[in-house]
Amino acid sequence: MLENALLEYLKSLNKEKINLNSQYYWIANIESDGFVIKAHPVREEYQKSKKTISSVINFDIVRREISRLLKTGTLKRAEIEDQEKSRFILALLSCLPFVEVITTKQQTSLQIIEYKTNQLPEMNFNGTLKFLEEIQAGTHDPKRLPDIPEEAQRRSKSRARQGLRILGFLDDEFSIIEPQASKYELEKNKITFLQEMVLTSPYISMVYDLLQYLTSYTKKQKINYLKELGMKIVRNSKGDNLMVESVADYRTRNIISWLQDVQLIDEELNPTMTEEIRPLLQKVMDNYISAKRESTKDHKMGMLVRTELVEAFKQLEFLDNKYYEIKGSVGIGNWASVLG
Repeated sequence: MLENALLEYLKSLNKEKINLNSQYYWIANIESDGFVIKAHPVREEYQKSKKTISSVINFDIVRREISRLLKTGTLKRAEIEDQEKSRFILALLSCLPFVEVITTKQQTSLQIIEYKTNQLPEMNFNGTLKFLEEIQAGTHDPKRLPDIPEEAQRRSKSRARQGLRILGFLDDEFSIIEPQASKYELEKNKITFLQEMVLTSPYISMVYDLLQYLTSYTKKQKINYLKELGMKIVRNSKGDNLMVESVADYRTRNIISWLQDVQLIDEELNPTMTEEIRPLLQKVMDNYISAKRESTKDHKMGMLVRTELVEAFKQLEFLDNKYYEIKGSVGIGNWASVLG
């Protein structure tokens, strides 16, 4: 059930802060049966009033509203079953990685971000890179694929060409982007370079983001969830119809093989540990300075440093937990200084 997987994703956002229509929310806690969400005005006003409002959102309610959103593609505040908690529910669901907030004078609503099939790879990763080599060698011109006489080869090269466009080696007119191609050719650590390029794809990046929070599910379940999600948010290249199951299965498996080929996920579709650490460290680098303007008490940065980063480092194979004790701290009372 896709709703359960998305609920797990939302649970991973404990302590996350949300700004929705000049209202400042954060997921204060996750209890056995629901989310504890607090709200106060935007930061400047909060510093004056220090006034907060809390609401507990039951998991079953969240599942129902996720289901409604997936079914209709939009979710208006007025449509939410529990009107008393509607603004809290709207704020929570706005955290889903395929959702955008639409605000008008009349109302605030959520809308699914739709993708098209040409944003999803149709060729395996190695075949895509092989076509790049053929382009650079002058064997094929990506603009002249109709000149290829054999239909099977023409179809294969067309799929590979689409993959190169997704990676950023070709533009929308299928012209080679020389600076990018040259940079790749000269790059010593090609895997790291390709990891970054793969994650520039909005859809693939979203899939990777979701996989980081679905580690408790089996490989088969993860594939099924990703297929089901694709059938809800991806349309054909003309934008007429949502992706059918056979296409969703094929494209999803290609995305998985791409992520595996650049070593972003393992055989069980779990992100590799170094890739779990990197985004956590990036969060610290991006948000530590602004976090220091606030109280250390119950701050999500403290949770990140003391718990999430520590657990990630403990999983590194070269660190023997029998001999090393790993701790994280942002300071006691006052924020610790970080020099970089």
